Amino acid sequence: MQSLYLKKQYLFFSIMLIMLVSMFAQAQEGLVSSDIQFSLHPKYPGPNESVTVRARSYSFDLNTTSVTWLVNGVAVKSGKAISEISITTGSLGSPTTVTMSANPAGLRQYKNTITIWPSTIDVLWYAHTYTHPGYRGKALPVRGSTVTIVALPTLRTSSGTLDTKALFYEWRLENKLLPASSGKGKNTISLPVTQNSLPLRVSVLVHDERSLVSQEKRISITPHIPHILFYELHPLRGPLFQMAIQNIYTLGAGEERQFIASPLFSSGSPRSLNFQWNVDTEKLPPGADKPDILSFSAEQGSSAQKTISLIITNPANIFEEIRKSFRIHVQ
Repeated sequence: MQSLYLKKQYLFFSIMLIMLVSMFAQAQEGLVSSDIQFSLHPKYPGPNESVTVRARSYSFDLNTTSVTWLVNGVAVKSGKAISEISITTGSLGSPTTVTMSANPAGLRQYKNTITIWPSTIDVLWYAHTYTHPGYRGKALPVRGSTVTIVALPTLRTSSGTLDTKALFYEWRLENKLLPASSGKGKNTISLPVTQNSLPLRVSVLVHDERSLVSQEKRISITPHIPHILFYELHPLRGPLFQMAIQNIYTLGAGEERQFIASPLFSSGSPRSLNFQWNVDTEKLPPGADKPDILSFSAEQGSSAQKTISLIITNPANIFEEIRKSFRIHVQ
């Protein structure tokens, strides 16, 4: 009889212990809850940037609930119907911790925390188009050319600056994910420029393996129109690239000059293009070795104007046809 009594007592205390442990676990779980969800505006903050942190919940009404906001452990706002706060992030890689605790009437306490790691990302791009030696500008994209884009993120956590090759890159074109170009360490992408002259709208989202820190960058690349620049080709100094020929070039009677054409921003090199030179209405046969060069001789005792025109076409790009002309004034 006594043995049965002891067994009942043991069973009773065991059940009570299990209930207490369960209640304690539930209380602990209630302190950190996914019932509070955060959103950031802007979504991927940079260093020293103003950010709005907004909270929402489907478990209780934020408009009637007393809440407390803490930033880095310090209470900054409390009261009812406070669903958002504005903060300023720290320096690059310096975390800001934002916590909200809520105490709905008759319900358990809710609490959640978000840590913001400010980061930056630079995006560089270059077009695979032609520029002559010494050209000081940037090669610009044209229809039918290719553009290479490089993402250079700076993401830092408590462990330091993250290796760019260890990060994950999600590339999008016109908001559509490019799976083949995305993935770990894929910080470079090459894209064709469409034939419709519309800008390329490209974005890249970069994050670490656990998505603790992330950053996004959006760029728009506008296609340009290739054009021709004419230069004098000096017999000793070579192309005089420092001064392009404008509308008129003056030449003395009996003199001879050579001119070189630069197909600026063409999607092909000069050797891969077709050059059609014309003097007034006369078509000149293309040069076999150097089709981008024209030799012109002014007759002795002549005085006139000649129109030099050039049409450049690209066999590999049917949309690429460049035209330009200038006049030679012989005196």
